[in-house]
Amino acid sequence: MSPRERFEHEQDVETFHKCKEILKETDRRVRRLRTLALAEELGVSEATAYRRVEAVRRYDSANGLARAVRNDTGDQRHPEEAMQMLRDALAKHRFIPLRKTVPQIKTLLDGQLKAKGFSPMSKKMIYREIAKTSRRDQLKSEGRLEQARNEYRQKIGSLPCTDYPLSTAQVDHSPVQLCVVDSEERLPIGDAWLTLVVDCFSRMILGFFISLNAPSTLNYGLALAHAFLPKDKYMQRMNVKGRWPCWGIPDLILVDNAAELNGHMIQRARRRYKFKIRRRPLGQPQFGGHVESVFSTFMDWIKTLDGTKFSNPKERAEYDSEGRAVLTVDEFEALFTDFIVNEYHLREHSGGGMNRRCPLQRWDAGIHDGDVMPARGLPEVPSDPEELRISLMPVLEQRVVKQGFACAFSQKFFSHELASLSDKLDARPTAAGRKFDLRYDPRDVLSKVWLDRGPDHKFMTLPNADRTQPPCSLWEHKAHRKRLGRPAAVYDDQRSQRAQRAEEQMASAAEKTKRARGLRKEKEKRARGEMHRAGPAPKPPASPRAPGGLQPRTAEQKAALLSRLPAAI
Repeated sequence: MSPRERFEHEQDVETFHKCKEILKETDRRVRRLRTLALAEELGVSEATAYRRVEAVRRYDSANGLARAVRNDTGDQRHPEEAMQMLRDALAKHRFIPLRKTVPQIKTLLDGQLKAKGFSPMSKKMIYREIAKTSRRDQLKSEGRLEQARNEYRQKIGSLPCTDYPLSTAQVDHSPVQLCVVDSEERLPIGDAWLTLVVDCFSRMILGFFISLNAPSTLNYGLALAHAFLPKDKYMQRMNVKGRWPCWGIPDLILVDNAAELNGHMIQRARRRYKFKIRRRPLGQPQFGGHVESVFSTFMDWIKTLDGTKFSNPKERAEYDSEGRAVLTVDEFEALFTDFIVNEYHLREHSGGGMNRRCPLQRWDAGIHDGDVMPARGLPEVPSDPEELRISLMPVLEQRVVKQGFACAFSQKFFSHELASLSDKLDARPTAAGRKFDLRYDPRDVLSKVWLDRGPDHKFMTLPNADRTQPPCSLWEHKAHRKRLGRPAAVYDDQRSQRAQRAEEQMASAAEKTKRARGLRKEKEKRARGEMHRAGPAPKPPASPRAPGGLQPRTAEQKAALLSRLPAAI
């Protein structure tokens, strides 16, 4: 018995007992009042209530109140020709990439049925016929082959080497459905992106990075730097209490198939710190399930914050995301860190191997006690955290000018060490040897940058030449410059008109100069007597030739020929 049938049976039993009480009444007026009360309680008419009381009196069983079943249930009531017309309409208008809705199909079908003399079909009948085709076949007919494969194919394979902490980590991006504001004017500056590094063994968040830039090498590098280093100083800066005992370099990092991972920065860091990068198999999203599950959890939490954009316009409805936005990137980062440390890491997980433990408990078990494998022990702390962090920062190729300055982000950066280096370089501004890689922290691009002199040298710190410049993130710097705009743009039309007039004046001057030069040369030749003589008179036009290519003879020529003939004998 299905849950629905069980519920209906319980309702019938309860109604049966109430009807039995009504039948026990001997006073007809009281019986009628109780029957009316039963009708109101059941939400039926008075006649229906009397019929149920009569059914109990006749059959004396709750089964007498059961809903009747039609004898023709499941039988086809439309002619086969009409059903074939319905199937043809579905094949033509529904099971195609650009499909029509059921009401649209019904409108088209009703006209065809009426022309054949058949009665129209209900939408329920059309839906019932659609349900006879499996969802897998429907997806294929609509051209959604990838979705059909992901939903119905067997998920063969699993992540390798996830038996101890830091054995395998997953990295991925996702847009944060939250509108953030800048720190100065508190105006909306756009949506943020979140990059996560997740330990596949314990589900701990090894590191993350929040940016207003689209996914790039910048996001990957700073998220990995955050994952590799201890979090104590970071949590103090964020003013977050709790335990986040994650650091170290994973043996294997699984990433998506993004092209930015082939960049110079990521590959150099991979060789320097001895970790492997492997792309997930194409078309097999199950190999990124850990990080996708974490994203789903975080997005549900973000929907509770002011300025959220929800998942779609229907869910957002009339909520004014930009008008309600109150958090800067730094403020959101502090809230997010607190949520990770004191909520997500302490929440019970039921995934493979978790056994209803929280991520922090399984991390501690893998590090100190052993879980699937013997205890790993505490990971090695990088010997030079600052160098590791800088080596994973984005790169900007710039020239060092001969005065010893490095220019970036419309600012000049200078140090005495850079001035000494500049004196040894080729003095020509275009010399190739003056090009260097500048590393920058997108969270503060105006305070300082770092000069990368190659793998055999340490990074050279270059402070801003203007020490009064306040710290400013890359996205705030871009937003500020965008708001400033180009005030001089109001004169662009005037400058274009001047350039057009200059071109016309140059063309006119060139034509006058060319004409004057021609006249001067002609005057000089005339003075030297070198003017050109008149050419020969033109020949008279040739007379037309006779057919066959022969020139016709004149009368004089004919008379001369006749005079040469001998006289007749």
